[in-house]
Amino acid sequence: MQFFRQLILTLLFIILPLCLVALVTLSILFIQMKAELQGQINQLQTQIASSMGLHPGLTTAPEHAQSVALARTTDTSLGQPGYSGGVAQNSGEFASLDLESTVDRTTQPVQTPNLLSAKTAYLTFDDGPSPRTTEILDVLDDYQVQATFFVTNPALEDYPDIARDLVARGHAIGLHSASHKYDEIYQSVDSFLTDITENSALIESITGVVPSVLRFPGGSVNAYNEKIAADLIAAVAGQGFTYFDWNAASGDAVGQPISKSKIVENVRKTRQGKNSLVILFHDSTGKKTTVQALPDVIADLQADGYAFAALSPESAPVRFANIPG
Repeated sequence: MQFFRQLILTLLFIILPLCLVALVTLSILFIQMKAELQGQINQLQTQIASSMGLHPGLTTAPEHAQSVALARTTDTSLGQPGYSGGVAQNSGEFASLDLESTVDRTTQPVQTPNLLSAKTAYLTFDDGPSPRTTEILDVLDDYQVQATFFVTNPALEDYPDIARDLVARGHAIGLHSASHKYDEIYQSVDSFLTDITENSALIESITGVVPSVLRFPGGSVNAYNEKIAADLIAAVAGQGFTYFDWNAASGDAVGQPISKSKIVENVRKTRQGKNSLVILFHDSTGKKTTVQALPDVIADLQADGYAFAALSPESAPVRFANIPG
């Protein structure tokens, strides 16, 4: 009997430490596997976003800043350069910052969406005007669709007549940037306000319209402004501007030309499940395939029951949801 007791105790002294060692080893292996799996998921997300080219961001550096370090190339959300986090939502998550303007602003007439339609698509074009803008305007006329153009000062100075034309045709014109140089305009809140004040003044002098809608270059949160994003949003609201990000994208922002079919495919993929769409396009000079794809994009949306409108301060807000606190 004594022998069996000693045998059991001996086995316990041997087995228990082995079990503890095995448990610790398994825990370490589990943590390592989890970390590796998360790394693979993050890499896959980045590859998907990069392959779709949802924003020039930093997957290919903005045209004005090719020297940006490759370390800032992460693009794991819907078109937000260098920022991994949430995506644009049709919500008023930060509506408390959208103070009503006390400034009397004259705005151009915009199309009101069909009130009987539960689906509305807002086509938006950044970085123009350019000769592509005129081609886009002709397509929009053919389909009797209105859109919103977020413009820059260099393009306005080169093509003032096109800016006046897009307003005359009933489209909305909005603020984008005076310089479009991310590393300069996002140095501080003051530098950004100075930039958009110059942008607004030039828009008004050329078109007679005081713009009320704005799109941040790179979106409301990006690798250049994430530290001051919340302050920028509050400052913009305080100036009486309403900003819009996007929740669907054409992918035409990439540095290399993208095919017409790929643009159509990107819009189809990124618009799924959304009733209110703000779709990101570009109308700078090189965007020839954007013009070519636009009829198919519009026809697709119409067939799916979408009405079209230009953005205004009264439009449902579409904003990125990952504003740093």
